Amino acid sequence: MTGRLTVIYTLASLLMLIISSIALYFVLVSSLHKVHSRYLFGKIHYLRAEATKPHFTATLREELGRGVRKIGDHFYARVLDLDTNEVIAQSPGMPAKRTFQDRGERGGVLVTRSEEAGRSFLQASQAVYVAGSPGKRLLIEVALDYTQDKALIVRYLQAIMVMLAVGIILAAKVGHLAARKALRPLVRLDAAVSRISVSRTNERVDVLNWPGELTLLANDLNSMLERLDDSFRRLTQFSSNLAHELRTPINNMLGSAEVALSKERTAEVYRSELESNIEELQRLSSLIDHLLFLARAENPYFTITRVEFEVSDEISKVCEFYAPLAEDLGVRLSHSGAGMLKAEPVLFRRAVSNLVANALSNTPRGGRVEVSAAREDGLFRITVKDTGKGISAEHLPHIFDRFYRVDESRPHGGAGLGLSIVKSIMDLHRSDVTVRSTPGSGTEISLVFKSN
Repeated sequence: MTGRLTVIYTLASLLMLIISSIALYFVLVSSLHKVHSRYLFGKIHYLRAEATKPHFTATLREELGRGVRKIGDHFYARVLDLDTNEVIAQSPGMPAKRTFQDRGERGGVLVTRSEEAGRSFLQASQAVYVAGSPGKRLLIEVALDYTQDKALIVRYLQAIMVMLAVGIILAAKVGHLAARKALRPLVRLDAAVSRISVSRTNERVDVLNWPGELTLLANDLNSMLERLDDSFRRLTQFSSNLAHELRTPINNMLGSAEVALSKERTAEVYRSELESNIEELQRLSSLIDHLLFLARAENPYFTITRVEFEVSDEISKVCEFYAPLAEDLGVRLSHSGAGMLKAEPVLFRRAVSNLVANALSNTPRGGRVEVSAAREDGLFRITVKDTGKGISAEHLPHIFDRFYRVDESRPHGGAGLGLSIVKSIMDLHRSDVTVRSTPGSGTEISLVFKSN
């Protein structure tokens, strides 16, 4: 970056120097040309006035014969009779080149440039009529030797080239120093970030004493580090919980198999052991299915297909499936409400099933679980409400975390993935899930589908 910034700064400075030098060069040349032209026009005006006086021939011959310095330094003039092409008067050193072009009675002043004997001239000419002599015309030619001015322009161009060469060197040096100084905070920021490692995920970048742009970057880095730290802690906790969930059924199967093989058993004992192992394997299979679903749901390329269906039909199927379990637990299960919803039917049933199963497992005998559906303010709300013991405030922010269980001592507790799956399903639908709970009065969890 330092090299690129130095090159950009140098090129920009060089471009500005070139533009400025070209502009100053043309200003100088244009100014000199205007001054020279104005000077020549003045001389022609003077000689034209002299040509109208009586005895103008003798006067001009005497005036121009005195030499250059009488009329002006580096100035020369010539007066010719256009009828006879005779030179009436001429300054010593006047260029031999003629510049006249006959443009009629109203011809203006003609200005040209010429080179002669290593000298540069700016010449002007004009034809005039002689007063008192009808039809008689004179040609007035004037010339200005601007060799020294041309040499000045050449020296100016040489000075510009030297200035450009020095300027580009200075610009490169200054640009390099400026780039290094400007990027010095990035070096400090890099050093601060490099101190952060897996074992120091709580490290943060100091947001003080930074330039405004880097302050924003430092804040963004800290926000990213907080998210990474949170994700790392969740991943660590997830790995620990997953290992625990897998270890328990495996240890159970391993222990029962070792006991069964420790001595000869009857066929009934072996059958019982196999049935117990099948239950543990089914639990493992369900756990793996849940984890695979959560992994697929987090894939950004995982999409769902929504179709429109009647909500009451799907809720009825779920309640019919859990009716025997509710009867065994002594819990009254009911549902109400209807309406058309556009969602993925299989995932919708799975989300409602998880909520109903969770509500039944947390509702004591004699309690109620109600499933309702209603459209409110453009939102479709599916609510599962129970009369269980509720959830305390410190647990509410975590109930949708994986493997999180409010009551670890509950005998029929699952793996703690049911509500996590519900949250993932609602995320796939770009919708929300809300929870309200009062300890001792029950819990109310709602699936809030946004307008289609």
